[in-house]
Amino acid sequence: MGRRPSRRAMAGSSQEATGAAVGSRISVVMLGPDLHAKGGIASAAAVLVRWGSIAPSDLDITYVASSGSRADNRLKKLIWAVRSLGKFVKLGLRGANIVHVHSSWGPDFWRNAPILVVAKVLRIKVVLHIHPAWAYVNHVSSGLWPVRLIKRRILELPDVFVVPSAGARAKLGSIIKDRPIVVVPNAVVLSEFEPKGVNDRSCLIAFMGRLVSSKGVPELLRACTTLFGDHPDLSLALCGPDGSLAFHESVLESKWGDKVSVTDWVEGKAKRDLLAAARVLALP
Repeated sequence: MGRRPSRRAMAGSSQEATGAAVGSRISVVMLGPDLHAKGGIASAAAVLVRWGSIAPSDLDITYVASSGSRADNRLKKLIWAVRSLGKFVKLGLRGANIVHVHSSWGPDFWRNAPILVVAKVLRIKVVLHIHPAWAYVNHVSSGLWPVRLIKRRILELPDVFVVPSAGARAKLGSIIKDRPIVVVPNAVVLSEFEPKGVNDRSCLIAFMGRLVSSKGVPELLRACTTLFGDHPDLSLALCGPDGSLAFHESVLESKWGDKVSVTDWVEGKAKRDLLAAARVLALP
């Protein structure tokens, strides 16, 4: 949620040129979505990269983007995956000590699988940072038994798992029994926020996330239409990519169109202002 690093900084130009730990320093390769992509995982990864570049530590972090925009076609996504694998192999051969992989479920699971395999071949410690633990566990447990077996074998490769909440740890713990699962809440840069009391905030519900049905947007809209009649000052802001146009048209067709605003992805000052203004945050 903090200000994202410049492309030059996040590419780790000097670090990627060397790739190996210097002296007693630990070389970490972090893989995840392009830090300028629209999404919560990219936002969380960006804060970690930023922290790693300014916090006094023995870590040298090199970030490698393994995916771009959700709007990319399959060929572009494949190119992203192959390029990131190639970069990781080079960094691994140059002496990387740890690979920290940000992962979601579905295609992201399979895109990251070769990284985990290569890391084990090169004897690099693996940290698998799982963001939607519920969907991830459901994905691993689904499919025909040969596919489930392959998924379970892949999950035997990480040395440590990272999740953003205690609930996510409990969910992942239902299938991972023999390795540490560490809770690391998605970080924010507190110095960039101006806290306000609840009474100083407007009567606003702010939703920030992909505007798709799987995120619960239709249910939120139905709940708010029930509340609008009893709370005339209440309003709803839907902010996110993917389904903006469809939900905007649906809102305009309803009688509560003046109560609901629909926008695309928000970031920077606009995002901080929205977080400070809303009394209720709906963050799927």
